[in-house]
Amino acid sequence: MDRLTWAMAVILIGTVVLMSWAGEAPVQGAPLIQDTSTPRPTPLPPTNTPVPTDTPVPPTNTPLPTDTPAPTATTAPTSTSAPSPTVRPTKEPQPPPAAPAPSAHLTLGLTAEPTAPAAGGKVIYRVLVTNDGNAPAEGVIVTCDVPAGMKVLKVTVDQGAARMEGQRVIAQLGSLGAGASTTIVIETQLKTSVGAGVPLSLTASATAEGGLSAISAPVVVQIPAVPSTGSGLMVVLLVIGLVLAAIVLIARGLQMTRPSR
Repeated sequence: MDRLTWAMAVILIGTVVLMSWAGEAPVQGAPLIQDTSTPRPTPLPPTNTPVPTDTPVPPTNTPLPTDTPAPTATTAPTSTSAPSPTVRPTKEPQPPPAAPAPSAHLTLGLTAEPTAPAAGGKVIYRVLVTNDGNAPAEGVIVTCDVPAGMKVLKVTVDQGAARMEGQRVIAQLGSLGAGASTTIVIETQLKTSVGAGVPLSLTASATAEGGLSAISAPVVVQIPAVPSTGSGLMVVLLVIGLVLAAIVLIARGLQMTRPSR
């Protein structure tokens, strides 16, 4: 039994040695014994020899084809330009304002020269009548009541006619166009009965068709008062002095006529 075991072991070892020798140094033709159960590793080529590959590797700068990309959510494009101005609703054009209705308007200006005359001197009044409206003024009449301390010498007008009724001056000017003006001149003289410091006031008024009317500011004329110089007191003192001198002279004359003892 021991011999048989040793014999089988020798045969087995020899078989292994023969198989190893057949794998490392094969003869021409098919190998005598091939072990199909365990594949032998393929020897690696030298490191300096490039290993051929089945599929060439594309260069890194060439994009590889990819499959159809999956659809992504659509985002609103962002704009880096300036924001668009706010669009405001267009207003409907408004109709132009209606032109004012044509109408006339009267104004009066009154001056006097001089306003401080001498006693019995002359005073000249000027009345300026103006239509500052946008339509003619028809039937314009101006009246002035001259103070009783004055006498009216003459009245002149640029248009129309004038007349006197006592101390009232009436000027009928007729039509006065839009923006037009006219002047009335009244020449007066102070009466001798008017003393210094007495105020004399005159006012002009106007009327026209359509209910138009106007009035001027009053103008006051006054003779200046004569300032006191003290002459009355000087006269009184002079009289007193003369009386005293006369008394002294009489007293001396009486003394001289007395008889001496």
